[in-house]
Amino acid sequence: MRTTVDLEPSILERIRKEAHRRGISFKDMLTLVLRRGLESRPESAKRFRTPTFAMGEPQPGVRLEKALRVAEELHDDVAATSLRARR
Repeated sequence: MRTTVDLEPSILERIRKEAHRRGISFKDMLTLVLRRGLESRPESAKRFRTPTFAMGEPQPGVRLEKALRVAEELHDDVAATSLRARR
């Protein structure tokens, strides 16, 4: 199949040199390079694991399920103070 591809001059030259060194056509070398690139697994595709750490038992009297409500109340207090300061 025939197609047109624009390559950076440095890449074009590297492919030509490698094809010449191996004694194969430019087309075959380009096909080989593309095939290897498509079949290889990119470095960024490796599985990333985040370490976790035990933080101990919850402290008595601290109810974490109410944290969002507390944060909302604090936000309301800050907003009210800000509005009062504008007067």
